[in-house]
Amino acid sequence: MRYLFGFICVCALGVMPLVGCSDNNGGGGGSAGTGGSAGAGGTAGTGGSGGTPGTVPLIVIVFETNSISITDLGAGLEGVSVCEDGTGNCELTDDSGSATIMLPADRAIGYTMTKEGYISYLVSDVTDETFTGLSTNWPMFTESQIEEIAANLVIEYPLQGSWLALATFPRLAGATFDLVGETAKSYYNDESGVGQLDLTETTSVGTGGFLELSEGEHEVEFGGATANCTPAIAPDSDTANRITVTLRAGYTTYASMNCETP
Repeated sequence: MRYLFGFICVCALGVMPLVGCSDNNGGGGGSAGTGGSAGAGGTAGTGGSGGTPGTVPLIVIVFETNSISITDLGAGLEGVSVCEDGTGNCELTDDSGSATIMLPADRAIGYTMTKEGYISYLVSDVTDETFTGLSTNWPMFTESQIEEIAANLVIEYPLQGSWLALATFPRLAGATFDLVGETAKSYYNDESGVGQLDLTETTSVGTGGFLELSEGEHEVEFGGATANCTPAIAPDSDTANRITVTLRAGYTTYASMNCETP
């Protein structure tokens, strides 16, 4: 959500009333009235100072996880560092798992969520008029849970490369995620929110992703039971149903699209 701040200056102009003259019946002409003195000029108003660049709030809410399911959330997790990427603009989550930081308006931004011993997230977005400012229900898996996820998805632990987690809004079954021009091991989350290698499209949970990708930019196309997809929590894109995401070693990059059904 974009906030616009306006500053309005108002000046009031004073008007001096005119003094009228009266005639005396049968008498001589009255002497001319003395002209009123000119009113003093008003002091010019001071020019307003330039406003500070616009900002928008980002509210992040993270949760501990009871299992390796992305939907099995526990209590809010305190002490997660939420940062505007590449800056010292950071806040720690409180005991409810919530933190708020202010981001510059109308630009591409990134933010991270990190806590020692837990999964780390990297997210990109654009703080334009579609930016909601609320990012909730982040599952903060522990290292032991990540090791269990790796065993379930038959990949090495400690993790190699970067992970990409994707979602559709609303949560759609039958959506597909395809890397453009490359291949990688993919997964989709089953109805209980656990990643599975043998699924070929989303369930009603609407999520999936790719494992062990290299750092840098990757392009993803949303297909299957989706149409007219536009970025939700993701960078802007010039191509319908596609987004370009940036991956970094040690982080799980997250992105989502708003989609319709065909």
